[in-house]
Amino acid sequence: MEYCSLASGSSGNAHYLASKKTKILVDVGMSAKYIREALGSVGVHLDDINAIVITHGHIDHVRGLKVLAKRTSVPIYIHRTTYEYLLPRLEELPIDRFTFFEEGRMIVQDMEVEAFQVPHDAFKTFGFRFTDGKKTLGLATDLGEMEDKALKALISSDFLVLESNHDENMVRMGPYPYRLKQRILGELGHLSNARAAQSIRTIYEQEGKLRFVLLAHLSEQNNYPDLAYMTTHAHLKEHKIHAGRDLQVEVAPRKNPSGVYRLL
Repeated sequence: MEYCSLASGSSGNAHYLASKKTKILVDVGMSAKYIREALGSVGVHLDDINAIVITHGHIDHVRGLKVLAKRTSVPIYIHRTTYEYLLPRLEELPIDRFTFFEEGRMIVQDMEVEAFQVPHDAFKTFGFRFTDGKKTLGLATDLGEMEDKALKALISSDFLVLESNHDENMVRMGPYPYRLKQRILGELGHLSNARAAQSIRTIYEQEGKLRFVLLAHLSEQNNYPDLAYMTTHAHLKEHKIHAGRDLQVEVAPRKNPSGVYRLL
């Protein structure tokens, strides 16, 4: 399998992953022009994409969906509740362009995909587990807390893309209105650096398969890449897990592609 973060943050999110026969976009929260150019930078043409999978309906995850859907014939995998929420934006598109999924497993060509709901302040928000039968990639980037069902789905990951959105003290001391601070810190908000680190440790300790973690969806106002990395590094070290030796930890760039990771 291959994976590339095309963009990751409050300004827009998009992921590319591929098995031997299948190329998938997860979320298209940047402009269609950006998505096309970002794919091109890693040697992939937009026409090569076999599926677009949508996690939820917030604009930083669907900004480019309408234009991309008009310019390609690629199937769009989406929960019906999210589709209905986005219908004013998508009403020109025929309904047969959409494949509606629920929690559980589905097949996208040679890729098995498990969708699991996560707590977030959208109508329905999902994380995903992708496997080609050899390697497994887990992805969860908008969740207020790590619930048991998400943890269970992610435990078998060889490669994990996990939200590390904010530092809690930066949120509390920052300029955001009180209500927005409570939203970010709440159970339907976003995963903090500390809670992401705890989740990574739990996943690593359960099966010992995890070899690479990409910290994603960092807040531009309430986090720094070095801070997210050091919080995870310190927590893992405290529990005798060494980043760089036992598993690799990196941070996804906010507004440019990460480069391609190959799961060997």
